[in-house]
Amino acid sequence: MVLVTPAEVRAVEAPLAPAAEASSGGTQSIAKPQPIVIGSDVPKFSELASRVGQGLMWVGFGIFIVIALLKRFGPNRMQALSPIEVLGRQTIGPKMQISIIKVEGRKFLISSTATDLRLLTELVPPAESEEFNKFLMNEQLQTALIGNSRT
Repeated sequence: MVLVTPAEVRAVEAPLAPAAEASSGGTQSIAKPQPIVIGSDVPKFSELASRVGQGLMWVGFGIFIVIALLKRFGPNRMQALSPIEVLGRQTIGPKMQISIIKVEGRKFLISSTATDLRLLTELVPPAESEEFNKFLMNEQLQTALIGNSRT
């Protein structure tokens, strides 16, 4: 903050006095003292704009870092470590869904409502199903018998 006294104003304006005399026809005029300037250290608009620009740049850089960290260590990464994987989901009514989930390599069909979660069945691939194996053996046996009878 700079305070300017009237004496300092007169000292600064003294070189201007001869020019004022010439323009007024030789009469000496007394310069009016300038008001005291308080707060003359207020930054200019360009300085303020520069500071705001730098601040916005740092905020943008911070947001970029947060997004990068969330992508690296965020909730999706934690889901990959989860032992439960949702393979499919179908809505069958208001607040009612059936889902296929995989837990430790086994697949289950479950139903879920707003207040309940139930296991419907364990899904077994057809190759592992006993009924399918019996059916397949029976078909192969019949094919072999039909093939032998034709020859």
